Amino acid sequence: MRQNGGMTVAFNGNRYAIEAAEVACLSHHPDILAIICQLFWEKGKQGVMEMIEDWRTGGPLINQLISDPSFREAVMEKERKYPSHLEVITEKNRFSLIKQSETFRGQVRGEAVGRLG
Repeated sequence: MRQNGGMTVAFNGNRYAIEAAEVACLSHHPDILAIICQLFWEKGKQGVMEMIEDWRTGGPLINQLISDPSFREAVMEKERKYPSHLEVITEKNRFSLIKQSETFRGQVRGEAVGRLG
């Protein structure tokens, strides 16, 4: 819970998830959530927010964040093929992220499932 130092992440979220979350994650694979969780455990919310900014600017984060070589290579391979999009949700970008996430959700999950709440 946010009031206890937690944070909310919408993973391929619908409108309601994006409206309630602090971070939007659009990805073809859930491995990015493992990275976020590990970083939150190690460095807290501020560490995750800094990582998202680095991610958006193309920083070499995967090499730094994932110590296990097998997992790192698997994630890097997936990211080369299908890059994840991470963004801190603000009032300025919320509407745009809802549109992006709902479109992405439909593409990844199929239109019928993507429309589900």
